Amino acid sequence: PAPAEAEHSLGDASIREGDVVQIGADLGEIKELQRNHGEWTDSMLPTLGKVGKVLQIYDDGDLKVEVLGQPWTYNPLAVTKLAPVSSNAPSSTEPLSNVLKKMFETHISDDPTEDLVKAAATG
Repeated sequence: PAPAEAEHSLGDASIREGDVVQIGADLGEIKELQRNHGEWTDSMLPTLGKVGKVLQIYDDGDLKVEVLGQPWTYNPLAVTKLAPVSSNAPSSTEPLSNVLKKMFETHISDDPTEDLVKAAATG
């Protein structure tokens, strides 16, 4: 199938290329949903319940999803869009020392050993 627009509406959810989705975990349900939607093959079994990235949305609405390093075609009803990562999460470019400092600053402990480790970590 040819690529469609970069967005596919599915009920209340809207799945776009680049979105992170989770493949359904119920083998029977996924096999049924895959009929006429790329079909089912037993080599897809390891993908059940796993998280993947939407690479493409076909004209018929089916999704090309990369799971475990391999692209698969899924019925959009066979996946669940996952919420985007919170903006409070540290960026991958943030220095580790800043991430650790934030973690230590927001955690209060009654454990003297933990307090010693914190003190040593912060200098």
